[in-house]
Amino acid sequence: MSATPTKDNSMTLTIIGSGNVAWLLAILFKTSGHKINQIYSRNKKTGSALSKITGSKFIADVQKIDIKSDIFIIATNDDSIAEVVSKLPDINSIFVHTSGTVDLQVLKKKFKKAGVVYPLQSVASESVLSDELTFCLEATNNRVLTSLKQLITSINCGYVVMNSQKRAKLHLAAVLVNNFTNHLYAQAFDFLKKNRIEFNLLKPLIRHTVMRLDGNPASFQTGPAVRNDKKTIQRHLMLLKDNKQLTKLYKQMTDSIYKFHKK
Repeated sequence: MSATPTKDNSMTLTIIGSGNVAWLLAILFKTSGHKINQIYSRNKKTGSALSKITGSKFIADVQKIDIKSDIFIIATNDDSIAEVVSKLPDINSIFVHTSGTVDLQVLKKKFKKAGVVYPLQSVASESVLSDELTFCLEATNNRVLTSLKQLITSINCGYVVMNSQKRAKLHLAAVLVNNFTNHLYAQAFDFLKKNRIEFNLLKPLIRHTVMRLDGNPASFQTGPAVRNDKKTIQRHLMLLKDNKQLTKLYKQMTDSIYKFHKK
């Protein structure tokens, strides 16, 4: 299927929310030939801005939702999804959310045609879209799943079908490899800045570490922790003596690496 849907397979969508994920999806679907019917958001500033960019109507009142959209996409934060669902009118269309952790059952209780389109990507306001964007899909029945597959294929993205339990576990793993590693980058950046050393010096190492990830990452583990190089570890801890938080983190990571490879 081409990136631009034909009149036969283009869809009319309503986006609920106006955060980073809502912006990403609304623009992706709009530029791929789908019609964004409405943007519903409690945030008038971001909601209005998104509606202008997508040529859609902004609404702040849930009672004004147009029932004619083919798919309603709930792209709010995880904690708000159940509340949003409770306020939505009964509509015989497909309702999906974009969460990695919220069970499909939250939608299924109210809507017969429900699903999940979770983008496996870190989405920030300044995000650069990856060429390898993959969505995790789930649906209440095969007809809904087929529609979701068509929608994601139309924007030239990949997908994998998995249930809510596996999706939640994948989301946890995503937090480990993305959020946690990014925090380590932030800690390293701050440490080097205080010592007047350029963080850019680490970028080739970071790229090399990612590029060699093929198979089990444990087989590529290096460093003083896996070798149990106690003298080097003590030298590092001496350098961190004025930073209690990073000292604690260093000890925890060192202990975790050592025990993981000792078992």
